[in-house]
Amino acid sequence: LAVLSVIPLAERFKIGSWFDFRKRVNSVDEETTKTQERITNIGNLNIQIQGEE
Repeated sequence: LAVLSVIPLAERFKIGSWFDFRKRVNSVDEETTKTQERITNIGNLNIQIQGEE
């Protein structure tokens, strides 16, 4: 906590917004991964359906 008081308010704000930015990027990455998994699952389903015909 003492270290934070040494850092100027503007710098603290920059650090905070950087962490927020990283969080947003990470959540977008997670969404992208989920979407890719869904696409893969749909592709696998199509292969299974074609295989059963």
